[in-house]
Amino acid sequence: LDVVWIESGLSWVPWLMQRLDHTYMMRTSEAPVLTKKPSEYMREMYYTCQPLELDHPKAVECTFEMIKADTQLCNASDWPHFDFDLPSEITDLPFLSEQSKRNILGLNAA
Repeated sequence: LDVVWIESGLSWVPWLMQRLDHTYMMRTSEAPVLTKKPSEYMREMYYTCQPLELDHPKAVECTFEMIKADTQLCNASDWPHFDFDLPSEITDLPFLSEQSKRNILGLNAA
């Protein structure tokens, strides 16, 4: 089952990954059917970048790493709303490779 989180931002994802892993590791016996940590399941989900919170660049980079953005993040502009995100919000990120930018801007969705 492919899961896509749309228009929910990304800043909540690392926190939830950590919290779920922490709780799971304390009580693995309560979830016997899980074969991996909750964060590993979340890395298989897809996310959209709208709205992209860019206020803390290091947090953005960490979030992109945690969700495997190069394969799991899809561009969403939210056009024509007033707070839409331009593609340059992805292309201007210095920590992304050119291939990752192409993936996020279209190839991941394809």
